[in-house]
This record gives sequence, C-alpha cells and structure tokens, in this order.
Amino acid sequence: SVFMLAGALAGVAGVLYGMKYNVFPTMGNVGLKAFIASVIGGLGSVPGAIVGALLLGIPEALVSAYVSSSLRDFFSFALLIVILLIKPNGLFGEKLKEKVYTMKNNKMRNLLCTLLLAAVLLGLLLYIDNSDLKSSMLSAVLQKGAIYALLVVSMNLLNGFTGLFSLGQAGFMLLGAYTYAILTIPVAQRANVYQYFDGGVVQFQMPQLPALILAGIVAALFAALIGAPVLRLKSDYLAIATLGFAEILRAVIQWEKLGPLTNASNILRKFTGYSSILFPFIVAGICIAMIVLLINSTYGRAFKAIREDEIAAEAMGINLMKHKMISFCTSSFFAGIGGALLAMFQHNVQAKSFTTAMTYEILLIVVIGGIGSITGSILGSFLYVACSEWWLRFLDNPTVIGTFKVPLLGHGFRMVVFSVVIMVIVLFYRQGLMGTREFSWDAIFAFFGKVGRFFKGLFGGKKTVKGGAVNE
Repeated sequence: SVFMLAGALAGVAGVLYGMKYNVFPTMGNVGLKAFIASVIGGLGSVPGAIVGALLLGIPEALVSAYVSSSLRDFFSFALLIVILLIKPNGLFGEKLKEKVYTMKNNKMRNLLCTLLLAAVLLGLLLYIDNSDLKSSMLSAVLQKGAIYALLVVSMNLLNGFTGLFSLGQAGFMLLGAYTYAILTIPVAQRANVYQYFDGGVVQFQMPQLPALILAGIVAALFAALIGAPVLRLKSDYLAIATLGFAEILRAVIQWEKLGPLTNASNILRKFTGYSSILFPFIVAGICIAMIVLLINSTYGRAFKAIREDEIAAEAMGINLMKHKMISFCTSSFFAGIGGALLAMFQHNVQAKSFTTAMTYEILLIVVIGGIGSITGSILGSFLYVACSEWWLRFLDNPTVIGTFKVPLLGHGFRMVVFSVVIMVIVLFYRQGLMGTREFSWDAIFAFFGKVGRFFKGLFGGKKTVKGGAVNE
C-alpha cells in the first residue's frame, strides 16, 4: 500500500510536470532529482523534502537561466555533496545512533571531499580556459606552477625520500625538452628551424603524447648510464658529480658537430605545443599520482629506510644500489617530462637557459615546501611562482605619490624583497612549510572540530551561578 501511494503521488507530480514542460521517455532523470532533494532535506522528514526541493529547484533554475544549462547537474550534485559533508543525515533528517567513525567512513568522507575539491578546481580551470583570463598573468602562473610542481616533486623523490643529494635536475630537464622538441617539429618547418644545418637530420614528426613519454625515457636512460658510477658517491660528492654531468650535457648539446640534431646553440621552435591550460595540469597530476603510488609502495619504504640509515637498510636485506638506481632513474624520467612541458609553455628551447641556477631554484622550492613532503612541494611551487612572477611584480615599478617618489622601488627590488621573504620562511620554518607532513582531510576536520568546540565553550558552555547551580 505504501508503494502504491508513493506511485500515485509520483503520477500526480508527473502530470504537473507535464503541464509545464515537455513529456518525453527519458524524463526519469526528474526522479533522480527528487531523490536528491529528499536526501538534502533528510530521509524520513516531510518538511525536509519540501525544503530540499526548494533549495535544489530554485538555484538550479537560476543557474540554468543566467549561467549555463549544462552546469545544472553539476550544481545539483555539488550541493548534495556539500550538504552531506556538513549534515550527514540531511537538513532535517533524524539523528542516527551515535557511533564512532570507522576508518571506512573516514575514507568515504575524504574521497567525497577530494572529488568535490577536484570538481571545483576543474570548474575554475575550465572557466579560465574559456574566458579572457586565458591570456592573463593568472593563467601563466597556474601553468608554470603545475609544471614546477612536477619538477619539484620529482626532485623531492630523490633528495627528500631517498636521501640522495643530486644537483643534476636541469640536465635531465634539458634532455627531455630537447628530445620532445626535436621529435615534434613539423617536417615543413625544419628548414626554417635548422636554417644553418640544411634542415637537420631528423625528417619526421611524432605525435605529442609518444614524444612526451619518449622525452622521459631518454632522460631515464642517461640517468641509468651515469647512475652506476655516480651513485657510489655520497653527500656533497654526489651533488658535485651530478652537477658536473648537467654542465657537460649542456655544453655537448651546444656543440657545433651535433648541430644537425640539436641545432647547436640556436633556438628550437615551432614544435607541437598545447592549447588548453588543462594539459599541464592533467600531465603533472598523473605523474605526481604515479610518484605518490611509488612512495607508498614497498619500494618507497625502502627509499625511506635508505634515507634514514644506509647501513641499517642494507642489514635488513635492502639492495642499496638497486633501489638508489630506481629512485634516480624515476626522478630523471619525470624531470624529462617536466622539461618537455616547460618547453611547451615557453614555446622554444635553448640549452643556455638550463643552467645550474634552474636546479638551485627547484631545490629551493623543495626546501621551502618541506623535504619529504609531496604536498609541500606542490604548495611551494605555486607560491614560489606566484610571488616571483606576479604578486611582487609591482616592486619593480617606480612609484610616485603626489610629488613624493617612494624610495627603493625600481628594477630589481622585487628579487631583493623575494629573497628576504625566503630567508624569513627558512628561519622560522626550519623544516619548510609542511615539514614531512602531507595534506590530510582528517587533520582539517579535526582542526575545525577543535575550533567549533572552542567557540561552543566560549559562548554556549556551562555557566556556574550563585548557589552552585549550573545553567546550560
């Protein structure tokens, strides 16, 4: 009887819907929206169902009318997730029996929060990509920040998680950038690019994604070649050896004899780029996710054991050379892909730009974010790029207020202030912004829970009055 009554009410609702809108066989989606409204209001609550329907229907109609009808479903499900995160039983749902959150419940909540955050970031990037902001400084900072995030995380894998102090990152980036550029220049344009070398020796063009993967493979192969002798060194000696390799590689690529392949010291250009700002985010996101999976695997635990104590790790049966080589080659592979992305972002490649200063810049971001923290590397990359390229840019412009000229402001002052900011961060955050910690939804919810309990105790806690009575 309950099922029959519910069906009858649904039929009446269908009649009312048909009076206003067109009737078609696939209109079952309306039933899904009704269920969403019920969940928002709270299952088992009639007033909740009414409020949920109003909360869902009115804003959805406004979004469809004034923003875009294609975002209507996105808004519906986003609203559902937000309300369930705040009120797990809906706005007017009956409270379930109090129970301790299990790990499974926490994982589901964290997954929903992650999906919601990803949806918001995707929506923001799509908006920037399809508006006038695409050519703005914001777009440039986001793209470069995503590329640097991949480069910094790849270096952190080696320096932070394995404990190998390497300064050859610019060399592997150079290999990746040149490999990608050489393989993706259109055949018709090679005569213009290799104008001093009769069009060069490579007379074919590869698709973008295979060339991008091959850029990482070439960098990893060179890392394997130099890894056998170099990884036997430790500490500063390893750093100097890898730094020397990067400088040798940069000199060799500019060698005139290799000009038909590398264009010597001339610029490589006209290679395949990307048109959407989503591209570097997608590639960097996939690569960072693969690095995270590696760190959380048995290999990652072996890397950390080597970092803490090589003698103890070897005594436990860990093959030091094998795991160091895996870490070194993996880091180089992703550095090569990052170098190819950087080449696409800059629209040209020249060996002289891949100097030791670029390696120091990436190492600095590793230290700022936190050695041994993936989250810190990503956060530090975006903050570093935003500060150096955008937020402090006004300091390079002379400023006059009335007849008073503000002292010091002028060309180069931006980098002075930026250097002071970095020194302050290093002095007060000895382990970087994140240290060895990672982003955690559990920590965020615990923090807001503490804040909520603090204000509840401050404004709505127990108060003792005369006579010892306690009023709530």
